[in-house]
Amino acid sequence: MSFVAIGFFVVATFALGANYDRGQVIPEVKLKNGTVLHDLKVVGVGSTTVVARWAGGQGSIALTQLPQEMLAALAPAAAPKPAVTSAPIQPAAAGAASVELPSDIRLTSGFVMHRSVVTHWDEQAVLVSYQGGIVPVQLKNIVPEQRAIFEARKSEALAEQARKSAEQALADQAARRKELERQTKVAENASRPISLIPVESHPEEVFPGEIRLKDGRRLNEFVIRKVGANYIEAGWRGGGGRIEYELLPYEVLSQLTMTASTLPIAIESQESSQLEAPRPARRPPPTEVRLPSDIKLTNGFVMRHSTVTRWEEHAVLVSYQGGVVLIQFKNMVPEQRAIFEAGKAEALAAQAQMGATQDSVDQAASKLELVKQAKAAQWKEEDESNAEEISKGLRDHYLVKGMTKDQVKQAFGSPHDGTTIYRGRGLDKRGVVADRYLHYDDLGILTDWVDQNGNDWTNRVYH
Repeated sequence: MSFVAIGFFVVATFALGANYDRGQVIPEVKLKNGTVLHDLKVVGVGSTTVVARWAGGQGSIALTQLPQEMLAALAPAAAPKPAVTSAPIQPAAAGAASVELPSDIRLTSGFVMHRSVVTHWDEQAVLVSYQGGIVPVQLKNIVPEQRAIFEARKSEALAEQARKSAEQALADQAARRKELERQTKVAENASRPISLIPVESHPEEVFPGEIRLKDGRRLNEFVIRKVGANYIEAGWRGGGGRIEYELLPYEVLSQLTMTASTLPIAIESQESSQLEAPRPARRPPPTEVRLPSDIKLTNGFVMRHSTVTRWEEHAVLVSYQGGVVLIQFKNMVPEQRAIFEAGKAEALAAQAQMGATQDSVDQAASKLELVKQAKAAQWKEEDESNAEEISKGLRDHYLVKGMTKDQVKQAFGSPHDGTTIYRGRGLDKRGVVADRYLHYDDLGILTDWVDQNGNDWTNRVYH
């Protein structure tokens, strides 16, 4: 009789242990932290965790949280093994990676976030976009059965997020470099003497569609009427006036440059701040008697194939087949000296005018180089400052001008119906909740946004 009892006890113990085998449904499991899971089914066993499904959830569970009898039943599979560098990935890791995040996140407060999508991962929290908006959620505030799922996915998600951030940083750097090259080209075009086109020689340039200035204004039926030193005068539907070069978009500047590409560089008058089109520098007019090509000196030397390269009051600089030398008029034979003296006044005047023109060219080139250097330094400083501000915006979830569309989604969530409109995410002048409308440039970079409530234009707020 005692042998029968002992046999029954052994069979019962074995049957109890079999209930915990992988793939078996366990009606109820009480974890050591007090959590009770119903209809639990173990699908994977690792060295420190098990991957399981249960009523209302799925995820990984630490072995230290399992009841002792369940741990003993899983011991052969769960026993830790010596670490090997080249060991393959355990089945448990693959099982954890395949677990999907819940679309309805339940918080310990009882609130349910329906249609949830995680847009950003942190070590202890996730940024969740759901039908009520976008908010950060601490993992500790998620119900235990769902929290286990998030914990199982966290390491993989953080690694993938870091990889994408690195790729995005490289893409942003390339975009900023391209923008810097474009702005440098605009600066070069703006520095050209396009402002010196006389009004009467410049036909009205009409730009169809909408022109958007760099201060945000949008002008239709844009017409250039006059070009000044650093501005243009233009007309547009409903108005007109003066616009500085720095506010003009590239398509307008490039058109001006094409129009003025063959015009001479200007000389700024010392007596007036007004700039006018320069006259072409005159070459020394031919004298009644042409300068001799063979200059004879009083010592009997003859300078063959001579060309005057510079005039002075009492001498000329002569290039001939033996070199370049300065010749005093008094050292020329009298008959040739008279020819040089006759043409001296006009030659010196023409030379002075050409020198002034060259000085203007040199000054313009020097100013352009200084402008380019200053702009490059300014762009670099602004670029670094903006990159830091964008990083803060991504971390604290607010918009920053200069963000890409992907960064905007990462910081602010997905827009309404896939457009650039965020319903109820802004405030108008009265502090009333309004819709936020985002604007991007051709490169997909955020330039500005407007908070507006319906058709209420009076209380709209520009950012």
